[in-house]
Amino acid sequence: MKNRFLVQLIVITFLIFSCNSDDDSTPNITEEEVGGDSISSVDTKLLDQIKKAGDLFMNSELWNGYNLKDYPLYLVHKNKEGKIDGGILINPQSNIDGAKKLNDQESAGLKAYRYDNDADRAYAAITDPDEGNGLYDFDFEIDGNGYYIQVYKDEEAIAGENIATYPGGFFDPSKEVIGSIDFIIHENFHTYQDSWNSNKNISKTKISDRNNRIPTEVLELKILLHQIFKDFPNGSFDQASLEKKLKQYLAIATALGVNNFEPITETMEGSARYIERMAVREIFPKRSNEPFIPGTVLEDDYGITNQETLSMVFDFALTYEIGASVCYALNVVDADALKRIENRENLLEIIRNKYNLNAQELAQYLEQSKNDTDWAAIQAKAQEFSQL
Repeated sequence: MKNRFLVQLIVITFLIFSCNSDDDSTPNITEEEVGGDSISSVDTKLLDQIKKAGDLFMNSELWNGYNLKDYPLYLVHKNKEGKIDGGILINPQSNIDGAKKLNDQESAGLKAYRYDNDADRAYAAITDPDEGNGLYDFDFEIDGNGYYIQVYKDEEAIAGENIATYPGGFFDPSKEVIGSIDFIIHENFHTYQDSWNSNKNISKTKISDRNNRIPTEVLELKILLHQIFKDFPNGSFDQASLEKKLKQYLAIATALGVNNFEPITETMEGSARYIERMAVREIFPKRSNEPFIPGTVLEDDYGITNQETLSMVFDFALTYEIGASVCYALNVVDADALKRIENRENLLEIIRNKYNLNAQELAQYLEQSKNDTDWAAIQAKAQEFSQL
């Protein structure tokens, strides 16, 4: 079973740093009575999103081997009154009493069933006060088999189609809406990661203990790392410019050192974020230009008001986006590079082995990255954050 601490950190980070589209238009939701073996139009919308994501992974080279459509899922629906009123079972692993097959139009072509019998039990596991995170869980047992489970509301299914401003700042998750499909893609990729070579325990995310205070010189380099990938992967990049970014990443990470940089977190969460973001950019027209890191921390404080939130952003949250950016660049310059992660190489190791830069070259690329950004502004922002 997944490390519960990691699961909670993942969902907390996503809830803190995501927000929905600024499109104020009210979606036209068909309100249908959900009963028997029928589902609502919004349920079908979510199933269609899963189908499209699965087709994308099957027919593209984003990450060969990850077939979302084949994963056993149990999605439980929360209505406007906050009550669980049913569930949808996808890819059942056995003949389950009470599961009623949906017709082709309702199921969007998936092996999907209306199944309510375990909806309340699944929601209880998701919202368990000690181990639940309020949104999803892994290895929920139905008829002796494990399922990924997730709770969703109508507006969360619809939100997947609209661009998200990310990370953009802190907000009240009770007032903002996050796309269900984002989590479904991302979290099930973690399940796929469990099948990778098990010689190293790479899948356990480690959060360093620095007493929630980052030294100013370390913070400067972390902001610098953020800046070289801002608004990525939007823009026009040839192979040479992408390789330069990878070498700058290597130089900055080397300067940070092992005590201030966590390549395992960036590799595992970054690859999952890469898969998630590339999928939604491809599937949904409104999200086609959605960046991994929108904006810049030099212009937006990202809701950082104290040392605790500062540490959460730069020691954990942005590792998702920076890791995703590195995955994108690597995949373009070397189509085979990402598969080496499955043999337990992290992103930093892959880049270090690929370019084999010496100390002088690393120093040159570090200086180049400072020249390519506003280093004086970065230093000033680091000083400002250090005073919190």
